[in-house]
Parts: sequence; structure tokens; C-alpha cells
Amino acid sequence: MSINPNVTLEAIQQTFLSTAADYVTLDPVTWIKYLSPSYPLFFLAYLAQKPGTYTLRVLVLHVLVLTVYQSMNSFVFVGERHLMPKLNCNMYGVYTLTKGIDITFHAQDYRKLPKKLKKGDGFSKSDGKLNVPTTLYQRVEALVFPIRETIEVLSTTRGIGLHFGKEVPIAPETRPLDKFEFLRSTIRKVVRAYIIADLLSTFWGGTALHRARAGGSIYLSNLSWPARHIVAILYNLSMGTMVIAFGEMGYYSATIQAVLLLSDPPEAWPLLFDRPFAAESLHDFWGRRWHQCLYRILKVYGGTPGGYLAERIGVSKKLGELFGTFFVTGLVHELPFVAAGYPLGWRLMAFFMVQGVLMVMERMWRNVTGKRVGGRPGNIWMFCTFMVLGTPLFTEAYAMRGVGSAIHIPRIFSVTQQILVPVWNFLASRSTILPRLSCA
Repeated sequence: MSINPNVTLEAIQQTFLSTAADYVTLDPVTWIKYLSPSYPLFFLAYLAQKPGTYTLRVLVLHVLVLTVYQSMNSFVFVGERHLMPKLNCNMYGVYTLTKGIDITFHAQDYRKLPKKLKKGDGFSKSDGKLNVPTTLYQRVEALVFPIRETIEVLSTTRGIGLHFGKEVPIAPETRPLDKFEFLRSTIRKVVRAYIIADLLSTFWGGTALHRARAGGSIYLSNLSWPARHIVAILYNLSMGTMVIAFGEMGYYSATIQAVLLLSDPPEAWPLLFDRPFAAESLHDFWGRRWHQCLYRILKVYGGTPGGYLAERIGVSKKLGELFGTFFVTGLVHELPFVAAGYPLGWRLMAFFMVQGVLMVMERMWRNVTGKRVGGRPGNIWMFCTFMVLGTPLFTEAYAMRGVGSAIHIPRIFSVTQQILVPVWNFLASRSTILPRLSCA
């Protein structure tokens, strides 16, 4: 008896997921429900710093699972133009759940690295006795410190200052480490990322051209074969740039808040990316230049199990870790769509699994020639890889589900839609060449 996986998945979705009839509008009350997984996750991060809390962490994990289910299943945003809030909600739920499970069973890896004690920290220099807070400020600091410590544990997705962070690659810093200059440089990065994201999302997601084919292929059938592929490649490049811009906008905004309000040292918030467009190989791109925020999750849920299974069947452990990592990477990108009610797709999984195959080919090239893939030929190799595979597999998978036509930046926060588009349309109304843009 054969089983159709999509039919089975559809039955599961109908049983456990909300429908459009269960649509809930975000308001102050529903926002509290939406963020409900944050509360048990925060408590888990606090307990991770305390020895002997395993049983309590397991109990809290049950609460986390229930709140993640509620958060992912309480909000159904009607219409493809409102797809992004739902996807972001689901991505947040998947990340929170995987993070909570990891903290529960590997708390030792989330403990902070020991710091060298300064004069007056912890013990008195004269008699070696533990300093007890006496002043009001010291008492408030003693109460606030565990909260700050927990926030630091959760905010350092790359494990900076934690035990597991010792193995995570970090991009070299290019900003000055003086606090004032660091903040000014970071603010400039936020503004630049916002401008790029706003321009590209308005053009591709807000214009009539894209809305007319919302949820359709990026390969426009009304164009000739060469023009069709040129437009698709340009869209692919734009989407990659948008992903980087939105990532930097969120990360560097959090950086400013942490350094300014929590007095985090600038060293705790290094650069998110290391010039990914300059990558000379897939090893260079995935292992160093792309953001490493999911490093821990991909290793725990993909790399380690993959290496274990590979050893059990007599295959290289490193090979199993490689493909296990990319398999889970594909799931992380696919599951938010499944939780939103979409059928299980194959393109995202295929894209990431092929990345593993190509990295094996890079290693074979090195073994045969004695040289790494790199230099200008490596840049060309990277460009061709992401254009030939990224366009039809990765970007097409998102476009076919309406991500390109969805609202990324609401009109009220979009300078492009509020100012530039009206100016452009004013000029277009007096021109026979310029097309008119519509962002309604």
C-alpha cells in the first residue's frame, strides 16, 4: 500500500493547524500570546546557569512546546501580501523550540566562560571573604545581574562568551571598538541596510509587475528565453541582497540596544556577515562568510546525528556531518511554510543537499590537484553555483509561494513608498518611457 506524503501532510495540517476562519488580528493581547514562547525560553536560559536544575528544565520544556504550538497556530494572516508576518512567526517558533530543547539537554554548553576577577569583584582583596552588597546600588545590581546574564545567553546566537561559542567562526571586526564610534558605525549600517531593503522590497514586492504574478514563477512566460532568464537571475541577486539587508537591519538594531542600554562591550556584537559576495568557494561561503547564527542548531540537530549515522553504516563521519547539516538547513527553511499550511516542497531541500554534493566536489578537486578552489576562478564558481542552482531552486521556491509579492516593510515605515514612488509616478505621468509603479 503506497502512501502519498502530501496527502498525509495535508491531513495533519487540517487536524493541527488553524484555517483562515480562525484568523486572529494582532493586538496587545494577541501579541502577548505571540511572544509567549519567549517566557519559558528565558527561564530555561536562566536555569542553564544553575547546576542541578535538569528536572526543572525538562518540566519547563513541556511548557515551551505548548506555547510554541499556540504561537505558531494562533495567527493566520489572510492574503499573500500578509504572508511574511506568518512566516516570521513560524520561523520564530521553530528557532525557539530547537533552542529550548538544546538548552534543556546541553545546559553546560550555554554557561558563560569564566572571567578574570577585577579588584572588588566577588572577593575582598584584604581578607579573601566574599563581598556582600551593602549599598542600594549594589543590591539592585545583584538583582539585575541574573536578568542581564540571561539576556546575554539568549542574544548571543553565535555563543560569544559561552562555552559552545569557542568553535563558532566570527567575522573580523572592521568597526572601531570605542563605544561612541562603534555605535555611530553600527547606526550607519542599519540605515544602509534599511535603504537597500526598502528599495528592493518595494520594487519587487510592491510594484504592479510582481503583484500581477503573485505566487507565480519568476520565469516570466511573456518574455523571450534570454530575457526570461536574465530577469530571473536579477531577481535572484536582488533577493540575496534583501536577505542580507534585512538580516543586518535586525541584527545591528539589536546591537545598538544591547551596547547602549545593557552596556554590552562592542566585542560581544561582531559583524553578522563577512562580505559573502566575495566568497571564493562554498567552504569559504558557508564556513566563514555567511552568518553563523544557526551554527549551534545545525550542528546539534544535523551535523552530530548525521556523523553518528554515517559511522554506523561505515561512511565517513565528516561526510555524514556535512549532509546532516544541510538536511536540517533545508528543514529549517521549509518547515515555516508547512506550518503555514503549504504543501511540502522539494526545491529548498534539493538546493541545500546539492550544496553538500558540491562541497564534496571541492574537496575532491583539492585532493586531485593539491589546490583549493579559490581566487578569481573561485568567485566565478560561486556566482555560477548560486545563479544556476539558486535561481530555480531557492528563489523560485519562495516566489512560487508568494514571498516576493508579500509586504516586507509596511507602507507607513517605507520611505520609498511614501516619497520616492509618488515622485517617480509624477515623472512617469509626464513621460512616454517611464513605467508607472503601484504600491497599493
